[in-house]
Amino acid sequence: MKTKLINRILGFSSNRDEFQHQEIYQILGHTGMILWCISMIYMFVRLFFINYQQTSPSIDYFFILIMNLTYAGVITIRLRVSKVDIEEIYSYQDYMILKKKMKWQAVFMGITWGLEMFALMGFFDFLYTGTYNYGFIHLTIWLCGGALFGTSMYFSGKSKLTIVE
Repeated sequence: MKTKLINRILGFSSNRDEFQHQEIYQILGHTGMILWCISMIYMFVRLFFINYQQTSPSIDYFFILIMNLTYAGVITIRLRVSKVDIEEIYSYQDYMILKKKMKWQAVFMGITWGLEMFALMGFFDFLYTGTYNYGFIHLTIWLCGGALFGTSMYFSGKSKLTIVE
């Protein structure tokens, strides 16, 4: 059924070989990621104008939000079910090196996320009220949130590593 659907959407009249299927799936995957990023940018711009104009969000904003969350959830679930996201490591030393690398990436990711959220929330507050009253306590709160985010990403990534003996 998947092959028939792809043939109809792309306008093919006959079946393709394995190499062509891989190329088609790769192109469709990249296109899907690009469209998801564009719709996330559109949502961000809409949120900016909603805050700037001080109006309530329209139904298209919620529809795109639900669509993006569903798309991301389905991809995550399908990758997890098919076990494509699991990385196999063949030695304990490589496992420890990769785990250490993931730890530093998680720290960087958490700090970056916390600082970005601090800046964005301050920016949106400035647009909405016209004043900027974010201080050290807000920065601390967002950095603690970033630490929780980074910790959860570390444990999520660590759960995908398996040592094959």
